Amino acid sequence: MNGFDDLAHPRAGDGKFAAKPVAETPGGLSALSPADDVGDVDAALATDDELRAQARHPDPAVRVDVLASSHVPYDVVVELADPRTQPVVVRHAAAASFHAGAAARGARDPNPVVRAAASGGWDLDESGREQARQAADALIAS
Repeated sequence: MNGFDDLAHPRAGDGKFAAKPVAETPGGLSALSPADDVGDVDAALATDDELRAQARHPDPAVRVDVLASSHVPYDVVVELADPRTQPVVVRHAAAASFHAGAAARGARDPNPVVRAAASGGWDLDESGREQARQAADALIAS
């Protein structure tokens, strides 16, 4: 029989490995997140209106996350693939996505990185696929 009394020797409350509250310094990790809650919506579960709001978010990473949803409206995909308004990272994600028409738009993009990302698109015709492959080959050669 063990003679050790657990009640006489509490271990969980204090000690070397006890959890201690720590205050976050100003400018810590929470300062990096956007102040609004539009980017906090899970794109896979979002409604069409929430996806449209996320597609106009100032942070490109939030706009890229919109493409993770399987039910993105077509006009939002077109908006995210527009070379006049979207940065390369967003257009690249749109071209590499599985959404209908995204690879075809990416194959005509002025940026060769976006065209190369579109080369694996499931809905590309032969001319678009060849154009995207040429862009990928040019990137490899450079």
